[in-house]
Amino acid sequence: MYALSELKETFFKFQQEGYASDAVKNKTAKIAHRITIIGLEGYKGIEWEEGPWRVVDCWTVEQNTQTDMVKSAGFTTIWHKKIPIFVMHYGGAYVKSVVPFLKKALLVNYETSYFEGGRGPSSFQEGSLLYLNDTTCKEFPNVSNPSFKGEEKILEFGLEDQVSHGVLRGWHRYFGILL
Repeated sequence: MYALSELKETFFKFQQEGYASDAVKNKTAKIAHRITIIGLEGYKGIEWEEGPWRVVDCWTVEQNTQTDMVKSAGFTTIWHKKIPIFVMHYGGAYVKSVVPFLKKALLVNYETSYFEGGRGPSSFQEGSLLYLNDTTCKEFPNVSNPSFKGEEKILEFGLEDQVSHGVLRGWHRYFGILL
């Protein structure tokens, strides 16, 4: 058995070294490392293990060179003593140039261990870019509320083709469950 607080701590420890942090890419991660997923050709992955905990994040991307949109889909699974206990799926598309901003937005919550659907804050702005996250879950999943879902998006303001709501530069839908 495990304490829910340990699962939450594991989730955030992993995310602080995961995709959004670039720690694996820059080879500064303490525990997380790249993996090849046998049977899932075209996927990239990051694995993190500590004691009885194991986390794997797998994703695949396809870039449209004509539109500069990067479509992606993936999933994160957390195991405790080799039993999967948490899963989150995500997918959508972003203009390649806003991906660094997306990572900054995600890290706002990951570095402060604040759960809003396992993604970034409800709102984060830097310059002309605005990240928005609409989720059903503002606290880490638990026995009485085990599932969550939501949608995040990035809008850009100050462009010639903008409308009063900004120009959509990307989005992801996500959902997850405590098993």
